[in-house]
Amino acid sequence: MTDRPAEATPGLLVRVRDALRAPDVAAAFARTAVGAAVFAVPIRATMGETGWLAILIGLALLGAAALVARGRDTRSPTILPITVWIVLGWAAVSLAWTLTPGATVVGLIEFGALGLVGIALATVRDQVQLLRTVADVLRLALGVSLALEVLSGVILDTPFEFLGIEGRIAEFGPIQGVAGASDRLGVLAVIAIATFGVEWFTRAVTREVSITSVVLAAIVLAFTRSGVALIVIVVCGVAALLLVGLRRVGAPTRRIMQWTIAGALGAAAAIAWIARRPLINALDSSSTNRDLVDLWQSTWSIAGLRPVAGWGWVGAWDASLPPYRYIAAMVPGSPGSAANAPLDVLLQLGLVGLVAVGAMAGLALVRTWRLASDAKPVVAVWPALVLAALGAASLAESLVLVDWGWLLLVIGAGIGSRRGGLGRAANPRER
Repeated sequence: MTDRPAEATPGLLVRVRDALRAPDVAAAFARTAVGAAVFAVPIRATMGETGWLAILIGLALLGAAALVARGRDTRSPTILPITVWIVLGWAAVSLAWTLTPGATVVGLIEFGALGLVGIALATVRDQVQLLRTVADVLRLALGVSLALEVLSGVILDTPFEFLGIEGRIAEFGPIQGVAGASDRLGVLAVIAIATFGVEWFTRAVTREVSITSVVLAAIVLAFTRSGVALIVIVVCGVAALLLVGLRRVGAPTRRIMQWTIAGALGAAAAIAWIARRPLINALDSSSTNRDLVDLWQSTWSIAGLRPVAGWGWVGAWDASLPPYRYIAAMVPGSPGSAANAPLDVLLQLGLVGLVAVGAMAGLALVRTWRLASDAKPVVAVWPALVLAALGAASLAESLVLVDWGWLLLVIGAGIGSRRGGLGRAANPRER
């Protein structure tokens, strides 16, 4: 009798491990995780911050369990993205000097949980499976966004303030949908178009589904009337054309083209930095952009008070807390971010954090770009396009630091770290 518990325990652990490694469980976890990130605004609005944190903690525990259960899988060897762990570690260390420990703890839970989930998804799912998961969630999110906008702006003719929806679809926008802001919904629609396009070329779904999905995303994009999204779609279009050219040439020519592209980007960045003051003055001359420039300048001045370590990580701003209330006092409205991801990181994590996040994002983009250029499967193009979209959006939005933006960035970093597992023929049971 005394030996039975000792025999039962290993059997139970094996069954739990096998369950976590089952394709259906992995697919359900992936859909739930991506869906939670994309629908973060409605979840917070209906369940509150406590409910949102509970969901994230549960997903993080499942992600950690999936990583442990996966163990050493020689079919798809993976290097966990160390750069992500460095960023998460520095953010956690910022708790030592933050002026708002409560908000920092909440921000760290969100940041760390989504980071762990992103690492788990990039590790236990291949690119085809991730592509299908993100595509399915984005189809649902865009459809729900249009339905909510029609309900708010046409049927009920009243804004849904708790969701950030102004109900202006009858005026041809701008609409906010499940993203809570028109610019963020516009960027999400651009990422959806890129995702549906790659999905089309991989023949993972029927032509009718692909066309319907692209049209849906285009309609949402048009109704957002987002200038940021227009810039992002141009960047994605140029990146897609470059990748098409790179994938069609031989290795020697491809190498020359890669260095040419890198040189052109470096020169453009240098010119933009040298001419930053004239560019800012040009933006400031427009009444549409004046508030944005004021926000950037105010954030820069407050960040300069703690340039090395920053003020401590919180993620999305709470304008009632320092130092964000100081910035809010200098600009109109109640800003929820710096509307510029690098500037936001500089404010919260200082120069050290900016270097860490820049290294993580830069290395992820370089790795996925090389993969997209060299790998034969079309699905390899997807993470590079997503990261290009996030990078372009980050100059006018801080969405890459929270919710689905942060999750997709971590997934991209994880894919860039992979040495295999590009994707296999999609199994209906593993979608």
